[in-house]
Amino acid sequence: TFLAALLFNTGNGAQVASLQTGDSANGLAGADTLNATLNVSAVPTSLAGIETQNYTVFVASTLSAGGISGVDSINTVNSTADFTVTGLQEAVDFGISGVTDAAVDLLLSFGTSATTSGSTDTITGTITGSTFGDVSLTTAAANGFETLAIVSSGASANTIDEIFQVTGTTMATLNVSGAQAVTLEEIPSTILTVNASAMTMTTGAGLQLGVGTTTATYLGFSTAFDGTLTNNNMNNITGGPGNDTFIFGTFFDASDFDATTGETLNGGLGTADVFQASFAATIGTGLH
Repeated sequence: TFLAALLFNTGNGAQVASLQTGDSANGLAGADTLNATLNVSAVPTSLAGIETQNYTVFVASTLSAGGISGVDSINTVNSTADFTVTGLQEAVDFGISGVTDAAVDLLLSFGTSATTSGSTDTITGTITGSTFGDVSLTTAAANGFETLAIVSSGASANTIDEIFQVTGTTMATLNVSGAQAVTLEEIPSTILTVNASAMTMTTGAGLQLGVGTTTATYLGFSTAFDGTLTNNNMNNITGGPGNDTFIFGTFFDASDFDATTGETLNGGLGTADVFQASFAATIGTGLH
């Protein structure tokens, strides 16, 4: 384990990040971890072979990742400010843990198109004990990630405000797993299939898409519903074992869940699933 905590400058009383521009570290063999605290941006020369990298961010900071290799997951842990990672050279998953401020964001930017050049690229985000702001994913090409996987864990329900796909246009599937309830208030408009059947809670809340509790506050879960994009046509949603909630707001119509082509909205195994929509007389036929 590599530790890069804040250091106390006895001369001026300032807290100084010990991970700084020009630093290098190599994990070599094994499953290595970096625990770093940031209050300033950094451009490390090389962080190699450190598979799990945990960053606690107290002041909005940017980590330039051009020299980072051999990393599996970059995580924002107990952070109170935005964390931006730029120039990632390989596919990297992300984690959010212990963040309880919905104004705190994570922005990941991938620097090479080869990272997502395939047709089955998946990025996985694990959220633990967090009420989080936005997750922004920028790929170097329009051919970005095809699948987003969210794992919900911890001792309390999790929330992500919005997941942005900034440059990619290929993210079509969202898979949700884990034992803890999770609310995803808004997901990319290109996602037309959602599957939460791999969640493992045995009672209580499961997956919630969208936000709101009354007609005046309902906001649909897709960025296609935000008034700036053409409404999309949802293909398939499968709930999990928990009690799931699917909030469409005013953007549910006959183009969604066409049973004649095998499309369905299926609440899964929950016993108190909720579907919310305000719609005209014609609706989709694939509701179960």
